[in-house]
Amino acid sequence: SVVFADSPYKFYLDASSEIRAKRRFIEINKTKPYEEILTDLVKRDNQDKTRQVAPLIRCDDAIYIDTSNMAIKEVVDRIIKHIK
Repeated sequence: SVVFADSPYKFYLDASSEIRAKRRFIEINKTKPYEEILTDLVKRDNQDKTRQVAPLIRCDDAIYIDTSNMAIKEVVDRIIKHIK
């Protein structure tokens, strides 16, 4: 909503908190407990959505993509499909 507000293409990528925490858990080689990662992620999401300046929101004209069950290539392909 703030960065590139006039872009002709806007995408809002999302995934469930549990999936995102699992991805992070794997990314950091399981060096931090999953439950702690999930708690931190939910807390950060809430802070991002409720901050006074430039809160995280989904613009009305953004294309929503739930990446919960998608591989990176699938996400990229979906975005390219919308652009073409």
